[in-house]
Parts: sequence; C-alpha cells; structure tokens
Amino acid sequence: MNLQQMEVFLAIVETGTYTAAGEKTGYTQSRVTQMMKALENEIGFPLFVRSHYGAALTRAGESLLPTVKRIWHDNESLNAEISDIRGLKRGTLNIGTYTSCSVHWLPPVIAEFREKYPDIDFNVTESGKAEIIAGLEDRSFDIALTSRPENDDLDFISLYRDPVVVVFPSGHEFSENKRVDIHKLEGRDFIMSNVKFDNDVTRVLGKENVKPNVVVTSMDDFAIMSMVLEGIGIAMLPELVIRDFVLPDVEYRELDPPQYRELGIVVPSVRAAGPITRTFMEILMTYFE
Repeated sequence: MNLQQMEVFLAIVETGTYTAAGEKTGYTQSRVTQMMKALENEIGFPLFVRSHYGAALTRAGESLLPTVKRIWHDNESLNAEISDIRGLKRGTLNIGTYTSCSVHWLPPVIAEFREKYPDIDFNVTESGKAEIIAGLEDRSFDIALTSRPENDDLDFISLYRDPVVVVFPSGHEFSENKRVDIHKLEGRDFIMSNVKFDNDVTRVLGKENVKPNVVVTSMDDFAIMSMVLEGIGIAMLPELVIRDFVLPDVEYRELDPPQYRELGIVVPSVRAAGPITRTFMEILMTYFE
C-alpha cells in the first residue's frame, strides 16, 4: 500500500463515498475506483462494501484502519519535520478537545500561533474523553486537551484544576449555601453526564461514595442544564463548562469537600512530538504560567 492509496483509503473512510473521496483528494471517481481495486487485488481481500448508501469498511478494512492512520500520521509528521528544518513551517495540527477547553483556551492560543506561523492549519474536534483518547491512540489527533487519562502510555501535562460544582434551579434549598456538602446529593434525582463522554462526575461520586438517583443520562452539558432548569433533577458539572454559559434561573455552588477535574495536555509522547505540536504546547503553557 503506497501513500497515494493510503490517502484515498482514508478519504473514503472519512467521506463515506468514492465520489466524495475523489473530490477531497483531487482524483476522479473512476481513478479512485481503479486505485482501490488495484490495492484490493494486491493485498488479496476487499476493503470496502459499496452500496447505494455509500462505501462501508469490511472487517478486514476495519482491522487495517488504525495501522494505516498511524503510518499516514507518521508520514505527515516526517514531512512537517522536514519543512521545519527548511524553515517552511507548513502543516496541520489535529487537536482533540473538550468543548469547554476549545471555547476558553484555544482561540487566543491559535491566534498567537498563527501570527508567528500563518501557514499552519488547525483541525479541532470537540468530543468526549473516550473518543479523544482513542483518537490519540490511533493517531487521528496529534494533541489533546482533556482530563488526566487512565492510560499510562500517554504523556500528560497538567494545566488547570477545574472545580466540579453542583447545579440546581434557583430557589432550591442549596441556594442558601456557599458550599454544598456532597453527601447531601445522596438519593436525590440526578442528571448524569454519560460516562463514555465524561467520567469525571462518576469518578468524584465514586470517590466520595455518594449514590444519587440517576433519572437521566446525557452527553450534552447544555441539555443537562436545561433539564435542571425544568426541575427534573440536580447535576454536577465542571465550572469551566458553565462559567460563562449558565442559564437564567440556574445556579451552581462548589462542593464540600472541594472536588476537581485535572485538565491538561495529552500527547502520545512528549519526546516524539513533532515541531508543530511542540511549539503549540509551548505557547499554550505560557497561558498558565
């Protein structure tokens, strides 16, 4: 499998059709078909199943995908390194991030970066922790902004301790408190963040051995706040999520004892990070000095 075939293969996976993959890579649809047919003949098994709905990976194709992504990423890193040595400073940085980090941290950092290196592009993907970590592992992302990973194979640089707070409608009994005893959440109707999207709330509750009555689970923080507003239950959310976006008639308080999620930079390896990633990390870290 050569690099042209890798590029087309990944474009089909991303876009879902041979036609769209051709538009993305600059090849005609017939050329894409020829390249994939030649590749499948070369390796001895089909990679895609085509239908009027588009192109879907076969099981064999799914097995190859992580390795192809890793090789393609390594090739881009090599090209970026060569460009850096030449002083061209061209390339793309793929970032996986929590939405809260994307909103509060990335705009000024990207703006400063592009003032110095205007030929660098950014691909920012907001997602939950599980998908972000998976993206780092399969090299879809060069760098991530998320909470501390459980995977010790990844490098983590702590930047910020973000308080986890309790969220409730105005007029609730918690309104009278400066802090809310976390054990008062025991047995109360509760709107829980989906553990695959964000496990920080689950971690905090487990650490304190508190078991609220979970009535709704959601992956969207703003949906959670809307449900709190309607009186469906209370919730816990990171302060960075709601600091500037709390709804009218929704309040929040810090917990007692105080609870936090630790946010920071995650990369597959600091030592092996490419020049673009390293420079981005340096600029980002200056904002927390």
